[in-house]
Amino acid sequence: MKNIIISCEKIHYKYPDGTYALKGLNINIENGKKIGILGPNGAGKTTLFFHLNGLYKPDYGKIYFEGKEVVYDRKNLKYLRSKVGIVFQDSDAQLFSSSVYEEISFGIMNLNLPKNEVKKRIDYVITKLKIENLVNRPTHFLSGGEKKKVAIASILAMSPEVIILDEPLANVDSKAADEIIEILNQLNSENKTIIISSHNPDNIYSWADYIYVLYDGNILGEGTPYEIFSNDKLMEIANVKKPIILEFYEKLRDKYPEIKNKYGIPKNKDELFKIIELI
Repeated sequence: MKNIIISCEKIHYKYPDGTYALKGLNINIENGKKIGILGPNGAGKTTLFFHLNGLYKPDYGKIYFEGKEVVYDRKNLKYLRSKVGIVFQDSDAQLFSSSVYEEISFGIMNLNLPKNEVKKRIDYVITKLKIENLVNRPTHFLSGGEKKKVAIASILAMSPEVIILDEPLANVDSKAADEIIEILNQLNSENKTIIISSHNPDNIYSWADYIYVLYDGNILGEGTPYEIFSNDKLMEIANVKKPIILEFYEKLRDKYPEIKNKYGIPKNKDELFKIIELI
């Protein structure tokens, strides 16, 4: 049986303005996996994320963390948010301290840990994310990619089991995007569960172990990246484009049917180029 770290059971949520954001949604997040969340604007992705670490409480339904139902009192929410960290899409909405060091230390200072443990964790994430050159800089002077790294560092200092990132590659250049993906892969190799949303099908396809497609407040489909992106009907309903790598592979497969059983399905450009070279 799968080791599920977070699960949602028929959760409903309506905003005060009457917007019905989640409509009986069920989802199970497997521990230690890289999870991609796809869906058009308004599908409920951000609303779901805010439920997963207790920022929002469902109107109906239940949420479980490590097999225990989430309880919405101060003590239990503090524990949940130390174990399930979220990096917002808009870094400016998350960063409010005057310097990078203060930003990273803010959350962990509220865990009532010994001072030496706090410093140890802060130094660890600064080194791990290679942001030593940013430590004393004002947060509002950072680039988009730098702000995203600092936001990740502030969450990582809490030593969470699950890290959720809402559109982590939005508003960053390609170099910063590659660096962020590398950071997420390193964290996942340490058995951290990583959940990201993205409008970029190429990033999700190459990165994720498993994908959920949200549409109109519910799960429209789920599966491996290939299962999701090879389902043309699902992609059409969700208004999601097929990744370029997969689209190119399928055209090759149509022309050279033998590659279907001879080679694996490529997840990145290097694997695709290898198939091209071997044809």
